Amino acid sequence: MGTFQWRNWDETETILFHTASGDTHVLSPPAAVVLKELEHASLPFEEIVKRVTISLGDVHDDSLADQVEQLLDDFDQLGLIEPVT
Repeated sequence: MGTFQWRNWDETETILFHTASGDTHVLSPPAAVVLKELEHASLPFEEIVKRVTISLGDVHDDSLADQVEQLLDDFDQLGLIEPVT
């Protein structure tokens, strides 16, 4: 899967370089939290949503869960994560 090299651009964007693909990605705060959490361990979906909520100080709602679900799908398609079954 390669490794990630992280740089914070400002409070709203994080830059990620994926060494395996050579691609650079600009991440929103929720996207950065999701990948940083998954970089350390596989987590159940509900736990990922909980950690994003805590990290961003947001109130958990269905739209956040939908956003996390979309991020996970996008990251999978980009080869940044690998689903665990």
